[in-house]
Amino acid sequence: MDVSRQHALDSDGILAIAREVITAAQSANNDRPSSKALLGIAIRLAGSWKSNVTLVKYHPDQDSVRAILNDCSVILRCMIDALFQMRWIADGPNDPDEMGRLYLEFQPVENYKLMNNVLSHDDALSKRMAKSPLRAEGEARIRADYDKVKRNYPKSNGKGVRTHWYPGTLVDLANDLCASEEYTYFVRANNSSVHTGPRAVFQGPPLNARQVEFLCESILMRGLGLIAKHDELVLSDWTTKVIDILSVWPPTLE
Repeated sequence: MDVSRQHALDSDGILAIAREVITAAQSANNDRPSSKALLGIAIRLAGSWKSNVTLVKYHPDQDSVRAILNDCSVILRCMIDALFQMRWIADGPNDPDEMGRLYLEFQPVENYKLMNNVLSHDDALSKRMAKSPLRAEGEARIRADYDKVKRNYPKSNGKGVRTHWYPGTLVDLANDLCASEEYTYFVRANNSSVHTGPRAVFQGPPLNARQVEFLCESILMRGLGLIAKHDELVLSDWTTKVIDILSVWPPTLE
């Protein structure tokens, strides 16, 4: 079977490739922080790809998917966010394992910030959590975990803990990766869809069903290619060939 950029595999073929790569990475049981982080994000990428494919596949009017394009675009935006983080870990300017560790150990920071945010409000949920008999134990554990890692995530001015596991913002990450074009195309162009802005509501993303599928395939394959290269995974010739073809950026859209 010949694979071209214009005539990619169907969703079952893409799913088989994703499963082969992820299974190989899991079987390798690599305990490097970078490998663990990349595997977790790759699984998320595959799930996002599947969500978008499902939206398009089961839309009642295959000739017009305008009604779901905003949701598809939101998922696309999440996927490029994930890919940027994978690239920053695997191919960024810093040690991959150090970046992987920062990614993995940021979870206590997220837990601590969420806890403080919830408890800072004067609403029914906050009051219920504040009165919970489990609060003291849970709060102490979350704070202790946070205290162990917070020093690793300083803001640029040295005051407080930063918002993301990586320094700066996503646009900073994109610029460092020489991916400003992708940031504009996937992030800025789809922000209106994320926030239900008037452009998204009344104009919608300029995509058709095939473009949605192909862009998702391309991002997924680039992520799978990153972990395959990083972990030196042994894959079938077919899977390697398809990843090489579909992960070239920018893709050619029909």
